[in-house]
Amino acid sequence: MRFLIISLILFLSSCSLSIIKGLTKVVSDETHFNNLYFSNFNTDYIYKAKIKAFDNFYGGILIIKKIKDNNHRILFTSAIGSKIFDFEVIDGVFKILYIINSLNREIIIKTLKNDFKNLIKENNYLYMKYEDQIMYVYQSKFDKNSNYYVVNKETGILLEIIHTKKTRIKTNISFNEIKNNIAKNIHIQHHNLPLSIDLLYLNNK
Repeated sequence: MRFLIISLILFLSSCSLSIIKGLTKVVSDETHFNNLYFSNFNTDYIYKAKIKAFDNFYGGILIIKKIKDNNHRILFTSAIGSKIFDFEVIDGVFKILYIINSLNREIIIKTLKNDFKNLIKENNYLYMKYEDQIMYVYQSKFDKNSNYYVVNKETGILLEIIHTKKTRIKTNISFNEIKNNIAKNIHIQHHNLPLSIDLLYLNNK
């Protein structure tokens, strides 16, 4: 089973057309898919973070906090507490409260904006649903592009978000070691620019 799951994820990652190639379209009454990973008001989502952006590397602590419905705060600091960036998302609107100069580039800001909006967006309108023996794949619109949510049929656990533009995969967000709607390991990999994010959950409460 584990081998089949890994094989499917690798298959889905090869190209955007292959995300649905070979899968069966499902007629469903479902209208939304809920991503619950950062949905709890009472949880401080604290991660050890490593971000590589072009030739720069940043390590430290990332905190994601749900303030209220449709409102998250995202703070990234160095190990000694220096602020690297501070974002807020309210009703889908991304606000930059602070960002260091070396990350203050339009392409990096746009990429981080999409990454964190994808991570925290809970209620996703379904455009299409597909399946095979192991997985459901939910297609949802994200701005003018599409997201594909790869979900284990047996457990209902979200394993990956694949962000695409037309026929190209732009970003893979993978979730591992999942318990109580918390992913202990999150990896974000971009295919159109040298930027990656690795997160390791620290708060075990």
